[in-house]
Amino acid sequence: AVFKAIDPLLDRRVALKILPPILAAVPEQVQRFEREAKLAAQMDHEHVARVHLYGQDQGLHFIAYEFVEGINLRTLMEQEGGRLKVDEAVRYLHQAALGLAHAAARGVIHRDIKPSNLVITREGKLKLVDLGLAKNSLDVSTEALTQAGATLGTFDYLSPEQAIDPRLADVRSDIYS
Repeated sequence: AVFKAIDPLLDRRVALKILPPILAAVPEQVQRFEREAKLAAQMDHEHVARVHLYGQDQGLHFIAYEFVEGINLRTLMEQEGGRLKVDEAVRYLHQAALGLAHAAARGVIHRDIKPSNLVITREGKLKLVDLGLAKNSLDVSTEALTQAGATLGTFDYLSPEQAIDPRLADVRSDIYS
């Protein structure tokens, strides 16, 4: 669950992602959540939502992300009748590619690129959000968290190799999506 919240120490808005308590009772889920925080924390790019803090309080695991004020690409496209103007689409695609290149340079594969995970700010800047399914391509130990036969991602945007086995996803899968 993700909530708009205020960081009381720094007096700023954050997107507070909380692992539901029922999932926090499953060690593998906590491990996935922590992996998301660590992978997202490697990012420092204008087209990727930044992580401010990861922690646990009163039994709740949380990630405090940069709060991105704007509209996701899915909603924007719905408002535009399902299509964007070519120059607008190219501008957003370019920004998404820059964010993905930054992630790939750090070995991070998003694995859930879709319009609802691309947020457009009021200034027209695109930000990649939600690294909940991300993996580190440089760390084979994280592959144990993804089982063969599992499908991760959103079907409409999955690359063929990711649909077959999410462990096969690499930067090309993100580009496909």
